[in-house]
Amino acid sequence: MLQDPALFAVASGAFKSPAYWQVAAPGRYPAGCPFCGQQTDVTQDHLFWHCKENSIQGGPKDPLQRRLGWPFLDTDAGDRAILAHLSRTVTRIWDTRFQNARKQDYSA
Repeated sequence: MLQDPALFAVASGAFKSPAYWQVAAPGRYPAGCPFCGQQTDVTQDHLFWHCKENSIQGGPKDPLQRRLGWPFLDTDAGDRAILAHLSRTVTRIWDTRFQNARKQDYSA
């Protein structure tokens, strides 16, 4: 997990959804879901498990696994699939959220 910053952010509870940033820093980051375009209630639950453009079917039933990716399924393969989905989702969101920061020229 330490090798994957996106997964570490989810598992530690540090990842914040667009809904959080719309309240904490209005106008600073792109609003809405970067996958389906929904503009309100873009929570982590939406991003990971309900977005019609990004979710995996069903998703875990355990609330800690839904929120943090902690392993609770009966199979290692199922837990790994959920962790991979969470990591891909967060990476895609960060790519959208911070695209302008990466394009800036920081040379002296």
